Amino acid sequence: MHMNHRVPNDLSNRCITSNFKCVSFGGYRIACLHVTVNRKIDLRPLATCSKIRQEKGRRRMHMERKNEEAQRVLRGDYTVIDLEMTGLNVKLDKVIEIGAVRVRNHKEEARFTALVNPGRTIPERVVELTGITNEEAVAGMAEDEAMQQLLAFIGDDVIVGHNVTFDYSFVKQWAVNKRIPLTLYACDTLRIARAILPGEQSKKLEDLCVYYQIERERAHRAPDDAAETHRILECMMKQCLPEKAELFVPRELTFKVKRQTPATAHQIERLREYRALHDIHDEIAWETLTRSEASRLQDKYYATYGR
Repeated sequence: MHMNHRVPNDLSNRCITSNFKCVSFGGYRIACLHVTVNRKIDLRPLATCSKIRQEKGRRRMHMERKNEEAQRVLRGDYTVIDLEMTGLNVKLDKVIEIGAVRVRNHKEEARFTALVNPGRTIPERVVELTGITNEEAVAGMAEDEAMQQLLAFIGDDVIVGHNVTFDYSFVKQWAVNKRIPLTLYACDTLRIARAILPGEQSKKLEDLCVYYQIERERAHRAPDDAAETHRILECMMKQCLPEKAELFVPRELTFKVKRQTPATAHQIERLREYRALHDIHDEIAWETLTRSEASRLQDKYYATYGR
């Protein structure tokens, strides 16, 4: 048997101290024997030894970060976020308003507010729900600018939100599209409410405001919803701490999305020609239009105006 490389002695020592024993053949260490609790012997290649140590190190770092973030939340240091969108589908809909509240020592320190141009007409039902008009949204920030400012405002804070994964999903989709790595830890007031409140009690944001006697300002406006979520979390802390401190331990947010590729030049050309032919004037953000959005838009036009 021929081997190209000798295994360094220091790796051998590390394996032994980690309950691994090395197997030699002709002067070459070729594998590690891992002795499990039930004394069975498992033959694993040396590369696996390294992966096991790396995974243990990763888990240890994750737990250390989680504990650190939990202490920050319990000290009252975090950022609350809320987003308003044109709809509920992260692949199809766009953000129209962002609200964030930075909290220090349990008190509001600063706010970030931005209207965002979605590059499309806001559905009438969303206009009625939020009060945000198309004219207001068109005058808002570009999506890239708004998202960059939001992430700068958050910094390395834990984020808090009501059903926070939903809001995070739109931020994550934008980050993936821009090839920006993004990992955030969060506390979810919806999850906490489900754990501590009676089953018959509605867990909607507006109903929690009534339950905790919090006066609402403007319903379904991002900055106001964020401020109300802050006050709800503080009420929950007073209700639960210190006995139920584990409810306020932040969790790493995980939401898997695929990168949306930009629309092709051919798709854009076809859309422009079709819109000119049928005198269509709805708003389109051409610079951020994705390939799938272009296809759906073309199908919508065909269904309305024919081919």
